[in-house]
Amino acid sequence: MKTQILTLVSFLFYLTLSAQTYQKYPTQNGIPSIFPSTVIKPGTAPNTLNVYQNKNGIPEILPSQTIKVMEPRKSMGRNMASRISYPPR
Repeated sequence: MKTQILTLVSFLFYLTLSAQTYQKYPTQNGIPSIFPSTVIKPGTAPNTLNVYQNKNGIPEILPSQTIKVMEPRKSMGRNMASRISYPPR
């Protein structure tokens, strides 16, 4: 009997904690939704991101917007590091 009560209490405690972790997003009808209205995914072309709009958790098939992203800068590498001069001690 004690194990059943302990299991039930721990399960209710788990449900209480998990219910607090859901992030809710506003919708047009005012009822909050657990689904975001916009999702950003990597695009098919290099250095692009596609923006998809969602309606009630159902994503659109085609992206509503494409964002071009700049290429990341390359690291200094060995050649640049050898050109750095340090002051004498």
